[in-house]
Amino acid sequence: MTTEQKFVVSIDTLGQDNDLSDDQKRTALETVLKFKETWEQFEADQLTKDRDNRMAFSVSDKEWAAENVEKIKEEEDKFVEEKMGEIEEG
Repeated sequence: MTTEQKFVVSIDTLGQDNDLSDDQKRTALETVLKFKETWEQFEADQLTKDRDNRMAFSVSDKEWAAENVEKIKEEEDKFVEEKMGEIEEG
């Protein structure tokens, strides 16, 4: 699930009463575009990392369950037998 994010960039002339030169505007735009590229790459990297971690965790859970299924069944059976014994005694 994703959420679109939008950002607004403004340039404060710090009270100077003059326009920015074309060179200053170009530099600002290049900086913003570089930030945008860096941000998008960072987000893509984090999503990939999260996906890979989730997949690895899922695989390790399945492996653990496969290795321990008999032990789990034995513990469940023992628990049920104990509870049934308590009911019969009660």
